[in-house]
Amino acid sequence: MDIATLKTFCSSDPSRNRLSNPWSEGDYSYATNGYLMVRVDRFPDIPNGKPVTLERMEEYFNVVPETPLLIIKYKKQQCGVCEGSGRISRCPECNGLGMVTFDNAYNNYEVDCKTCDGEGSLVGGKEKCQECNGEGKIIDKSQTVDLDGVQFMVATLEPIFKLPNVKIFVRKECAPATFSFDGGMGIVMPMKV
Repeated sequence: MDIATLKTFCSSDPSRNRLSNPWSEGDYSYATNGYLMVRVDRFPDIPNGKPVTLERMEEYFNVVPETPLLIIKYKKQQCGVCEGSGRISRCPECNGLGMVTFDNAYNNYEVDCKTCDGEGSLVGGKEKCQECNGEGKIIDKSQTVDLDGVQFMVATLEPIFKLPNVKIFVRKECAPATFSFDGGMGIVMPMKV
């Protein structure tokens, strides 16, 4: 994992500003958004800091059960931007702005583009859809997934889906789950039901 990838686990929420950058402590560098935390070998360029108390978290990092849950099943839904095609093109009428402007001697008018319904893009074309990364399907982030009887929000788990060789370990209801991946470990908070 590089520093740029580690930063993707930091919070982008302005109310959690203290979690907006990774920090180092001891032999490790950490990043958290408040719902999940990752720990990797220390990066020399990441300064010491302590935005959260790690003592309680370390117990989850240090005990990994024998049997991981290797399969995470979640549903994908059709991408609303490209309507499942994976491809889009910039609207020729509004030039991708979603709005068109009209001027006359009396007024200026700005209205939603009728060609693209104010979206700025049209289904099909040569460009890869950025919303679904060209797959035509996106993860339904509002759904939950059951891991060994414990509920997790898909939106909370989504960042770890991209990590190499992820294994998730669930302990008990309402306790954070531990995950390991090539290059580090992490913990993720369950959903209270």
